[in-house]
Amino acid sequence: MLISPERLYIATIDEDAPELAKAYGTGLELDEFCTAVNMDEPNDLPWRKIVEEKMLSAQRFVFHAPFAELSPAAVDPLIGQVSRHRYEQIYAIVSGYGVKRMVVHSGFVPHHHYEVYYIGQSIKFWNDYLQDKPGDFQVLLENVLDWNPRLLAEVAAGVNDSRLRICWDIGHSFVHAKLPWQDWLEAYAPYLAHVHIHDNDGVGDQHKPLGEGSLPLREIIDAIEAVSHPTYTIENMQAANSLRWLCQEDGGKA
Repeated sequence: MLISPERLYIATIDEDAPELAKAYGTGLELDEFCTAVNMDEPNDLPWRKIVEEKMLSAQRFVFHAPFAELSPAAVDPLIGQVSRHRYEQIYAIVSGYGVKRMVVHSGFVPHHHYEVYYIGQSIKFWNDYLQDKPGDFQVLLENVLDWNPRLLAEVAAGVNDSRLRICWDIGHSFVHAKLPWQDWLEAYAPYLAHVHIHDNDGVGDQHKPLGEGSLPLREIIDAIEAVSHPTYTIENMQAANSLRWLCQEDGGKA
């Protein structure tokens, strides 16, 4: 397999992710709490049962934090308080399961955030957030609408803490910015700990299976592996074809 199963995860946006993880020996990226209300009582109990059942199928996990309307770069302190509350909620869940890593969206919105404020406020937020977190915990900041890689790279450099690293979503960078992928890798490489892989046609964020869009994924993965050894999550509604693609790209060896 092009990426070893020990460094590969499958997002649970695919209902078959647990069965695939068990079959291929991968981990799971758990998305059930991406919707913040799923963490609130009494909604949390059925969702926790779903998560716990899925966790029986794998040994390694990453949690995806909630993201809708949250803004870690908020200038308004009340908005910042809401974001902090939600991230503390997901941290309590993640740490309660003994998981050490969670993906958080960058929160950058083009034409809404001034870049200098976004970078400065994000650094302040994450420095504050990490103060009471253990040394082996990691927040993985994911680019979403980011139109250049400098934003998250400067945030990571400004925080300067091994507990905050970057999750490069290759599909997002291909859609929301018209920069060469090499620019993203160069900027992110010093802080890169996790990668979201999915495909698209360069027009929409389609989360297609690997090899079914326009991204030169083999070339990108080879370049990543030449400079870093992050973990990866397949983010597809149906990940089976992506797993087969990863096997074929390695000469058909599972």
